[in-house]
Amino acid sequence: MGDKDRFLECNYVCNICSEVCPNRANVQITVPGMKDINQILHIDGMCNECGNCETFCPYSSAPYKDKFTLYWNIPDFEDSKNSGFVETGKNKFKVRINGNVKDVTFDENGKWDCSEEDWGYAAKGIKQVLWTTYTEYKYLFVNGK
Repeated sequence: MGDKDRFLECNYVCNICSEVCPNRANVQITVPGMKDINQILHIDGMCNECGNCETFCPYSSAPYKDKFTLYWNIPDFEDSKNSGFVETGKNKFKVRINGNVKDVTFDENGKWDCSEEDWGYAAKGIKQVLWTTYTEYKYLFVNGK
């Protein structure tokens, strides 16, 4: 697995990108059910792409480009290549993984209408990070509702 394919696995070594970001755009969240429950979520709307996280990353990585990203609006999502998601409605998201974009809807219990085969090995982690962010870290969304 290459550095860019481990956007859900950085925390086995560190959380440096969340500590060195002057804008606090790399946020550590707790995601129950993950192999490492502490995950880093990149918040696109808080990042000015200063590169500080890239400078301090012990991998050859740029967390502001490589981490799973929460976008605050659809134009920013469409203007980026980062793997991540944007809310498009109640329990509805556009999700991009390695360039593959899908519309995803969750029911009230967190079950999604997307096959886990659609995103391979990362599907379960993607689902858990997205749903946990939406239900437990709603304040990270621009509207905060």
